[in-house]
Amino acid sequence: MAPQLGYIHRFEPGDARRAYGIGAPVALGYSNGANIAAAVLLLHPRTLKGAILLRATTPLIEPPRPDLSGIPVLILSGLGDPIIPRSGAEKLRLALAAAGAQVERVELPSGHGLTQADVARAKAFYAREAARPSSPAR
Repeated sequence: MAPQLGYIHRFEPGDARRAYGIGAPVALGYSNGANIAAAVLLLHPRTLKGAILLRATTPLIEPPRPDLSGIPVLILSGLGDPIIPRSGAEKLRLALAAAGAQVERVELPSGHGLTQADVARAKAFYAREAARPSSPAR
C-alpha cells in the first residue's frame, strides 16, 4: 500500500529565503547558464536580486514582460563570438530593459571564451550590486 500524503505545500519565490533570513541571490551564468539565468529573470521575476550574464542570448522566442523594475543586469558579450550573435545579446538587453531592468551591456574584444576583462567587470558589478539591499518584495 502506497503512503498517503496529507497535503502538498506550494512554495512561492522567496519563501525559503524569508524563513532562513537569506537575501535574494545575484545569478552568475556563462553561455547556457547565462541563458538559464535570463529565463529565470523573465519567468520568475521575484527570484533574483540581479544577474551577471556572460555570453548570453535571448532564451525565449517571445519573452514575457514581467516587472523587473530596478533589477540590475550585466550582459558581457564577445565581439567575435561565433556561438552567440550580437543580435541575440541585443535582443536580450531590449527584452530585459523593456521589463524595467537596469541593463548594462558591454561588448568585449573576445570570442565565446572568457577573459580577464570578463572577470574584472563581473567582479566590479557584483561588488557594487550585491552591496545594495534587496527590496522587501524579493
